[in-house]
Amino acid sequence: MSFRVKLALVFTLTIVVAVALVAWGVSTYTQTEFEKIDQRHTEALTEQFKQEYAQRSEEVVHRVTAIRESNASTTMAIEMTRPSWDVSRYVFDADGLAKSNRLDFLDLVGSGH
Repeated sequence: MSFRVKLALVFTLTIVVAVALVAWGVSTYTQTEFEKIDQRHTEALTEQFKQEYAQRSEEVVHRVTAIRESNASTTMAIEMTRPSWDVSRYVFDADGLAKSNRLDFLDLVGSGH
């Protein structure tokens, strides 16, 4: 092999190795940055979900508290303490209370006589 061929091979090999190292470095850096961005995005979504869940929980607590403190609930509670209270009078009250307080579901529970 002549000196020119050897020099061309060394030069070509150097360029190929340099390009491969740069490509590998860029690929690794890009993948790491995308993973960091994805992790931050996941954490933000998780935090948003937790905040939304806490807010909704608070709303439900306030609505149930309002139901508990309503006149209809007080009347039902007083009636339930009587020895011969009639459950049929309150069959539709839970549905009405749920709708008026924007709840999907409400179940009124008393001591079963």
